[in-house]
Amino acid sequence: MRVVHIAESAIGLTGGMARVAWYWKQAFEKRGHEFIHIGTGEVGEIGHIRHFPKTALRHYQKMARKTDVILVHEPSAGVFVKRGYKTIVVSHGLERRSWEIQNRVNHPDSPRPAFKSRLIFPLWRLRGCDAGLRHATGALLINRDDAAFAKKHYGLNGENVFVFKNGVDLMSAWQTPSPENAGNILFIGMWMTRKGIHTLARAAEVLHQRGVKLQWVLAGTVFPAGEVLKTWPKSLHAGTEVIPQFSGQEESDLYRRCNLFVLPSFFEGQPLALLQAMAYGRCCITTNICGQKDIIKSGHNGLLFEPGDATTLAALIEKAAGNLPLQTELGANAQRTVKDRDWNSAADEVVDFVERINLVKTRE
Repeated sequence: MRVVHIAESAIGLTGGMARVAWYWKQAFEKRGHEFIHIGTGEVGEIGHIRHFPKTALRHYQKMARKTDVILVHEPSAGVFVKRGYKTIVVSHGLERRSWEIQNRVNHPDSPRPAFKSRLIFPLWRLRGCDAGLRHATGALLINRDDAAFAKKHYGLNGENVFVFKNGVDLMSAWQTPSPENAGNILFIGMWMTRKGIHTLARAAEVLHQRGVKLQWVLAGTVFPAGEVLKTWPKSLHAGTEVIPQFSGQEESDLYRRCNLFVLPSFFEGQPLALLQAMAYGRCCITTNICGQKDIIKSGHNGLLFEPGDATTLAALIEKAAGNLPLQTELGANAQRTVKDRDWNSAADEVVDFVERINLVKTRE
């Protein structure tokens, strides 16, 4: 097959979507298929991300090469299905479902979008997502909630939907939680409301008032320390390390020096940071939503709480902090959970699905 992959990102080993696409490329090429990526680097300067779909379409058409199947990231799918191309929509978290959650929850830690956004966003972003998913040949979705939503909302045939796995870099040996790191907590994610940063800040303040001794590491925030600490309790600034960006080697060090990992998001696809924390055998505390609840069974391989519930989050952190036996038990089970999720195996499953879809549609 000749497979064209279209997404508003680069392809490589840094970043979530970029890393997933990189491993998919290796897997397709290993099977003898051709894999062509069209991203922001290929189409050139576009000014605003809303221009990417049509720009990518023009770039694809200029290639003038027969393609067996197009794997296209959800927001760009509409312009391709409208022209009758064989399209498999790829989603790292369904945009329509995320949007409905944002507008329905209206929690103080995750307020509804502004009035202007509620008017404009559905037009420039969601319209293409909806069209693409309604008329796609198939769909690669990232968690069971997204799959259920897509079947109900878009009428997708279940046989043409595949819930793909994100992979992990498996550890060669069990990363035993160390006593000196029992109160070290790691958060990895862009410092934004959807990631539950305000819930995390409120829980951290509660724990400080209770006298729970913790060291916080806020990594991958993108924003510099000064911006991050504006929404972080002043009483905790001295015991908090902010790391806006980090390399692959630095990532390994982050997981090794923190026994606890926390991700209080309101919406996710299937977070790579959580999966990697599990691979390192960390004690993971995260929200009971999306891809998290697909892989975490609370009390067995991690701890779950409801989004925005800072009181419960604080209680779970207090329960786990300093409790080395609990950290060890949950961490060991977490590592066992992801032991078959190496990147190559995860990518091979995607190739299997695309080969099947292409064969079926060709026969039809």
